[in-house]
Amino acid sequence: MNARAKQKAETRERILESAGTRMKEHGIAGASVADVMGDLGLTVGGFYAHFSSKDNLIDQSLRRAMSERTQRLRSPAYPDEWQERLRRFASRYLTREHRDDPAGGCPMPSVAADAGRLGAAQSAFTDEVAVLVDVLRGDQAKRNPQARAATLATIATCVGALTLARALGKSALSNELLAAARAFVDQAVPAPPPHNPKES
Repeated sequence: MNARAKQKAETRERILESAGTRMKEHGIAGASVADVMGDLGLTVGGFYAHFSSKDNLIDQSLRRAMSERTQRLRSPAYPDEWQERLRRFASRYLTREHRDDPAGGCPMPSVAADAGRLGAAQSAFTDEVAVLVDVLRGDQAKRNPQARAATLATIATCVGALTLARALGKSALSNELLAAARAFVDQAVPAPPPHNPKES
């Protein structure tokens, strides 16, 4: 790759990152081409050297932002049992730190409402939520309908609770809501079966 092509690729990545951050903070409507390019000190005219349209930018930046979060769930720190995976996800997702850092967190609470109204965003959002479901429940439970239903319900609980907690700000009620949602997932997800040493 020559220097010019490398610079173009780096600029494209910076645009995607800027758009992803803006979506996390302000929703899809807050990621206008003018704002995204302005954050980087670039002109709107230069945008079309990298993307065919705003829809193309939203599609790719949303996929990237959601995929980055999902990749963290592939960590060896996540247990094999789907029940424990869901509890771990909820305990890490439903925190004050995550509530107070939209730019560094999951894009779903900020973009879900917009994605339901925008064709390009909806397709990307649907694809990435489907990937999240598969990764979160783990390989051992891919054919387990109970695991799939519990995973969907856990994701819905976490995203909905975080959305409400952010709307309530750093209030006592917001903190209480996060704690209640964590406890709800912990109680709603069934306990894993006891480990059988003979299966090891």
